[in-house]
Amino acid sequence: MQLRWKDVDVDAFGAIEQVVFDAGSVMPRRLDPQVNLVPLLGALGGQVLSLNWPTWGRVRDQEQVLFDGDLDTVLRSEQLVYGWNSAWNRKECRWWGPRLWYLFDFGRPQHVEQLRFFAREPFRYVLPVERFLVGVDDGDDSRDGFRDYEVGRRGGEYFDFAVIHQMGDNHRGLVEIELPDTPIRRLLLEVSPNATGFWEIAEIEVYGSGFVRSATYTSNIIDLGSAVSLGEMVWAGRSEGKAKVQLPCGAARTKIPTSTGGAPFAVTRRRRATGRDGC
Repeated sequence: MQLRWKDVDVDAFGAIEQVVFDAGSVMPRRLDPQVNLVPLLGALGGQVLSLNWPTWGRVRDQEQVLFDGDLDTVLRSEQLVYGWNSAWNRKECRWWGPRLWYLFDFGRPQHVEQLRFFAREPFRYVLPVERFLVGVDDGDDSRDGFRDYEVGRRGGEYFDFAVIHQMGDNHRGLVEIELPDTPIRRLLLEVSPNATGFWEIAEIEVYGSGFVRSATYTSNIIDLGSAVSLGEMVWAGRSEGKAKVQLPCGAARTKIPTSTGGAPFAVTRRRRATGRDGC
């Protein structure tokens, strides 16, 4: 029996995650360093959130212009007379603000290289964002609550970040922040009112490169009609650099989804090592 990669059917419990098809093969999704990731976050399993009332949630309609790809639609701070937000500092038991917080959740740790935001070109030297902060979260759940900068609202959800950049006197209307050369699960941008005057932001963009950190291909369930003995499973492929392909084999437990009356459950079996491709 030979399986075709593209014949994945969710009704047969097949699934793909961060996988693309190419000339009869599959490969992990690759990030293009020239392509803004923000519009693609949904496909990556992520989203953009902002801190509103009562907690983190969908970016408000007024602020959607920051992510619409249209350089002529902008957000100016004077539009935010009643639009600024505040957060609850659990360590000091006080509210702090007014500010705006945007959280870019990539769904899983990714190699993200740059955060970029800017005003329209004619206004880049007259309407810069003077005060802002950038933080990152590597996605390690064991460190949650121990990073140095926590943001949330009383009674709502909190996220914490390692601060990588903080500016209190910026005069550039085009801001480009190079991000750490480590995987990032969540990226925080915090924007404050200017000390004097207003600011303008036309777009907020994020760029990355390289393959996604992990990708998963799950074939459809194969109905053999009755109990049978299975022989050798054969596959072919290649990996480069530090890339790894993992298949349960040898004495490992192999998870075999099965179906009874349409309800999936999992059983395990031990499969003899074949010596092929390191298994």
